[in-house]
Amino acid sequence: MQLIYVLKIMEVKMKKLKGLAILLTFLLVFAACSTTEVEQPNELSYEGSLKIAGLDSDIEVSYNDIYSMESITEEFLGISSSGEESKNTYTGVKLNDVLALYGAGQSDFSFIRLTASDGYAIDVPHEIISQKDIVLAYEINGEVMEERSLPLRAVIDGERSMYYVSKLAEITLVSGNLDVSSEFEKIVILEVAANTLTLEDYTYYESVDKAIRGSELLEKFSNQETESVHFMAYDDFEKTEMLNVINQGYIKMTGENSPLFLAPELPKGMHTKNILTMDSGDVVFLSMHSAHEYFEESQIGEFVGISFENILRLLNISSEMYTLEAADGFQVDIPQSDLVQTIISESNGSFRVRAPEGMPNNYNLKDLMVIYPQDPVRESQGSTDVVDGEGLTANWEIQVDGLVDGSFTFTSDRAKSRLDLVELNTSVVRNDETLEEAWQGYRVLDVLSFLKVEDFDSIVFESGDGFKLELPASEINENSILAVVRNGEEMTDLDNLIRLVLDTPVSSNWIKGVVRLTVK
Repeated sequence: MQLIYVLKIMEVKMKKLKGLAILLTFLLVFAACSTTEVEQPNELSYEGSLKIAGLDSDIEVSYNDIYSMESITEEFLGISSSGEESKNTYTGVKLNDVLALYGAGQSDFSFIRLTASDGYAIDVPHEIISQKDIVLAYEINGEVMEERSLPLRAVIDGERSMYYVSKLAEITLVSGNLDVSSEFEKIVILEVAANTLTLEDYTYYESVDKAIRGSELLEKFSNQETESVHFMAYDDFEKTEMLNVINQGYIKMTGENSPLFLAPELPKGMHTKNILTMDSGDVVFLSMHSAHEYFEESQIGEFVGISFENILRLLNISSEMYTLEAADGFQVDIPQSDLVQTIISESNGSFRVRAPEGMPNNYNLKDLMVIYPQDPVRESQGSTDVVDGEGLTANWEIQVDGLVDGSFTFTSDRAKSRLDLVELNTSVVRNDETLEEAWQGYRVLDVLSFLKVEDFDSIVFESGDGFKLELPASEINENSILAVVRNGEEMTDLDNLIRLVLDTPVSSNWIKGVVRLTVK
């Protein structure tokens, strides 16, 4: 009996030990699992290096070294090709910080070319790189970017998404003189000039179009060899391209997005679509097809076309007399006072000058190809202190929000080339005294018309210090102007380059230093 009792006690103890062993095993497993769950993720790592060309010698900086540099985390505004805006928070390293390691900076260069590993490339012009940081980003909204964007993505606040190059593999720093200004000689109608050159078949996606060689165009019509050529598209996009690139490329004259500068080995991001002007210093090529998209048409009798006055204003050209030359060499001289009353109309691919009745019949030149200003004055922005509507020197910009297709930056250059400078005399009662002043500026309604705003309820005007004023549509009229000249003198105070002026007896609603309009 005692033996049986002892065996039972041992059995109970074994069961307790077994239970304890199970409990200990469970605790060890739980501890291990807990350790796995709280383990920190590995730091971002990517094999390979970013190539940087254009310094004293080409260099390679490993992506991992860039990841380890001091970073910034900021919100960036991106603008799609259709004008839609999006905001995302990016983390990355400023390109300027990388270049500083080699004694350089973005603004030291004429432009910077960003190239992706898939071959996409885009040139960032000097006006952007001298004012805004290119950030080499690797996180978006707090998360490491998707594999399709790594190892780096270039981001630039407030710029078009075409500059947001993913899978960044190479940065090329380009030096050189981008000043295309020189002794101006002539304006050449691009479409007519192209017909005097060899038109070659050029396959663009699935279409076979006609194109001319950039080198042949310049060789025939330009007497100088500048280092670069400046393009402007009819959507106001501007780009400067080095001469060696032009000489290797083509201008596609037919088909989609024409006139279009491109080249067989040139990445699509470096193409220039819908060219309006192509400036090589002594000659400006003007596309009449794009001009019809850029300007509102004018009419003389039964003919519609583009006003010569608008063309001369766009190009900032003035001369007392002009010589117009047809493709067959026939010429006619026209004084500027007559020329600004004429239009260029198109018929069956030919461009013809149309003059009002009463003017000499030979003004109606057929197949216009070249315009020669005699003793030309080509106004460069900011070249004179005379305030007459042509010689304003200040550079300013106003962001316009609330448009159907997103936001738009309206600049002093656009105002001078596209709008009329109007005068407004005001009488304001202040401290029981009447203060009379003369203002010159641009009608708010003209700005909205330029932006194709046909209907609105109100406009919010915002100054540089954040002050806002909302005016209903009923209070905005022909005498509501964005003034840039006060009593005959251009406003040059950097905090008050442009001022909202209203035809009211009090100035409490006049906004100094306007920087933003919001259409509602």
